[in-house]
Amino acid sequence: MTCLKTGPSYQIGLGPDHICRSCKEMNRGSNPIPDIALGSATVAALTTTTVTTEEKPKRSRLANVLVAASSAVNTGATYVAKSNSVLAPLASQYLAKQSTDSAADQGRQLEEIIHAAAQKIPGISRVLRELEIRSFFGDSSLNGVDHMITLGQVHILIQDKWKETTTQQEVSQFITCAERIQSRLEKTDRIYLIWASKKEPTSNSAKMLNERNVTQVCCGVSLEALSRCVILQVCECLSVSPIASLMSIESVVKPVPMGPSRHAAVAVPVTTVATPAPVVILPFDETVEGKREIDAMKQLITSIRNGILQRAETAMRMDGIPDIYMLWTSAMPKSLEDWWSGTVTKVDFNGYLKTVKNICWPTSKKHLPFRNLCYYTKLRKISVEFATLAADYELRRKGLLGKKSVWAKALPVLKALAEPMTDAEFRGGVKDTLDYRQEKPEHVRHLEMAFHTHQCTPY
Repeated sequence: MTCLKTGPSYQIGLGPDHICRSCKEMNRGSNPIPDIALGSATVAALTTTTVTTEEKPKRSRLANVLVAASSAVNTGATYVAKSNSVLAPLASQYLAKQSTDSAADQGRQLEEIIHAAAQKIPGISRVLRELEIRSFFGDSSLNGVDHMITLGQVHILIQDKWKETTTQQEVSQFITCAERIQSRLEKTDRIYLIWASKKEPTSNSAKMLNERNVTQVCCGVSLEALSRCVILQVCECLSVSPIASLMSIESVVKPVPMGPSRHAAVAVPVTTVATPAPVVILPFDETVEGKREIDAMKQLITSIRNGILQRAETAMRMDGIPDIYMLWTSAMPKSLEDWWSGTVTKVDFNGYLKTVKNICWPTSKKHLPFRNLCYYTKLRKISVEFATLAADYELRRKGLLGKKSVWAKALPVLKALAEPMTDAEFRGGVKDTLDYRQEKPEHVRHLEMAFHTHQCTPY
């Protein structure tokens, strides 16, 4: 039992008359208050004995019980009141109030963390809390939304809960308040809803949230962790960077590195790895394969220049057509060095044939010398042989380029397609030449047969 004069720290004797072991004074009463267990130590409750003015205690009975309860809470002990005690309900209410205040304090801290972090979002227009939302719209009944974040015509409405459970009434209140706020905004504005809570909503509450497209953000690790999740979701809706806002949220509990190992250190054998010698990669043109392929390409170009093109130049000199010299010089490389030094970018033999035809092919309205027709016929015969060499040339050139040959980049593109001429086509052209028209009919036989003679054969 507890002495009315010295307080709850001293025990007294049992029975109707109680003598304090400390103050040695009598405490009379017939209905002692039963014990209240406080952890492992038993503290006697106050009696209901009527006290005179001189014996009035410094504390009331309720005050002494609250002191005992507070001591139990602070020391981590369990406060247990017997069921037949008249003060058991008072003790239970005290502990419940302590628990409620703690959850409410954490809820306010969560709201403050989210509000402060939201103000760090880049370009944010407005960040309002519940009371500020009411003042902004001039309606004190708008309760149910804890945060309103605005960026341009995009609005984020957030309800945060740091509780073990949430009810359908709380969810319904949030959705209803959000709909009322929506009716006060422009129809073109976009509104996103976020429900942030420590625990996941119940199945019925989650169904209500899903029906209104509410994003659920749940995290029970810490207030800061839940706040970071909310800010990430807000920035995703606003399409802005969350880095500055997230950096403003500092954890109360700082991370601690791992302590020393309880196990014996394990020696890791050090393996010496020999450093390989650096591998020198030569350019393709300097390799054995590259040099061999370049030499083969040079031989092919030499055979084209000294064979096909030389025969065309010989025919040009033999037939002596002045207008052809300048065309040939501008269309064909003059030497082998010009061929692979990059001076000429393209050799188009068929294009040259097309140009020469306008100068050498006679028509009914344009009568040309017979030697012009012979020169053009020789080039047509050369094109058949030239086409085979040109195909081989292009195949080799593209192969060198595929192997990263620098030398091959300077080679010109070669275009030479076969354009054979028939005897009938030649005879048709002979009839429009000046020589044919000037000769007597009995003397033109040699002109018609020239397609197969030395006159139209390239050397």
